[in-house]
Parts: sequence; structure tokens; C-alpha cells
Amino acid sequence: MKHKLAVILLLGSTSLSYSQVPELSCTLQWEKNTYGLLFTDTNLTAMVKVAIRDDVQEILAYNPTTNAVFRSLTASDPQYGVYAGRMTLDDATTPSDFPLSLYKVFGGTNYFAIEISSSSNYIAKISLTNQQQVAISGLSNFLSTAQNMTPSNTTIQAFQLKWWHPLQGRIYTPEDVEADSIAKHIDVFGGLYYYYPSMLSFEFKSENGKTWLGCKVWTRKKNNLKKYLKLDLVYGGEQWRFVPFADD
Repeated sequence: MKHKLAVILLLGSTSLSYSQVPELSCTLQWEKNTYGLLFTDTNLTAMVKVAIRDDVQEILAYNPTTNAVFRSLTASDPQYGVYAGRMTLDDATTPSDFPLSLYKVFGGTNYFAIEISSSSNYIAKISLTNQQQVAISGLSNFLSTAQNMTPSNTTIQAFQLKWWHPLQGRIYTPEDVEADSIAKHIDVFGGLYYYYPSMLSFEFKSENGKTWLGCKVWTRKKNNLKKYLKLDLVYGGEQWRFVPFADD
């Protein structure tokens, strides 16, 4: 009851800056700056809050603060008087349902609102990733191997094994793609930095009546760090593999 009262008082205030940080909050680091998360769901457990905070911090880690634009709300905004401003990440590498946008200010620190809908989305993703621990535990190793691929340490056959045929539910074979074409792509895929995805990126993908656990992974070109690329991965044949789904 104490937490619910705090939320009602907080949301009912028209002040844009507060001195007392609410109980339903936690902080994180983004480069050299401290930010906070303000949870509007009073029923979240401490473990869920920590999982959300850690995931948000992971996403922000590969988004430089220079990508962020903070704008104060104007009187015409329906959230004016409730929140101080809104953040957008220009050219950001974030999931489509990344929750950070509206924020309040407490003691000079921006606290982003994590709405109930975002919390519910995270709870569903936490459940999914917990259920798929065997698959997810192998993702870091796959990304590390992919990042270090070179023509000298990766055979054409090994590279083919990193691809999954979405229509037939199997790995690629020499008949699927010409060997010369694959050889050219080893340099391309090995020339990327791979970033571990947000739990928001994990989902079940369906193609031609078949379903796999999949995720989107953000990458940067090693020779041009300003160039971001999104790649689709699926867990097929008991390991992670690239798959040619359309990038959206």
C-alpha cells in the first residue's frame, strides 16, 4: 500500500523536478553519467527490476550518449506536467520495443519511466529466455567465433555450417550456395563486431510451417564503427546459425 500511494502522489504532481527519489526505482551507468529507471508497476519483484535494469544498460552500452537527444516537453504534449521530457536515440541500435523515452528529474538525474506494458513485455521475455537456457548459453561463443572469422581460419565448409536453411529446416550444403560466393562472405562477416542482444530481441520465428528460437543481433563494421547492421540468427540443429530473414 505504501508503494501504491507513492506512485499516485508522484504521477499526480505537476512539478518537473523532484528532490526525493521514489522507492520504485533503480540507477544505472551510461558512459560517465548516472540515469535512473522509474517502475510504475508496483508488483514487480526485485529480481525482475534488476533484470530490466541490466538489459537496458546492456543496450545503452553500444549506443553512445551522443546519439541521445533529450527534449523538454511543451504544453501541447499530453504528458506535459507529468514528465519532464522525452529522449530519442538518433541512429540508435535498439529493439523496436525499447522502453526508454519519457523521464522525470530527481535531484538532477533523469529517471526513465518503465510503464506497466514494458514491464509485462520484459516479464514475458525473461520467461522465454529462462526456458531456453540451453540454447542461449551457446550464443556468446557463436558471436565470438563469428567475429574472429578470417579466410585463413575458416573453411568454406565451416562457414556453410553457420547458416540455416529456413524453408527446409536444415544447415546449408554445398548445393545451396556456390563456394566462391561463400568465400567472399567470410571476410564480410568476420569484419564485424557482434554485440550480445537484448532479451527483447529473442523470439520464436516461423517460416514455412516450422518454428525456431531466433533473435536479432546488432553489429558494427570494424573498419567503420558508425556503420551498424542487424543480422538474424536462429537456433537450429542444436546451435546458433545465420539465417537470411529480411531485415526489418
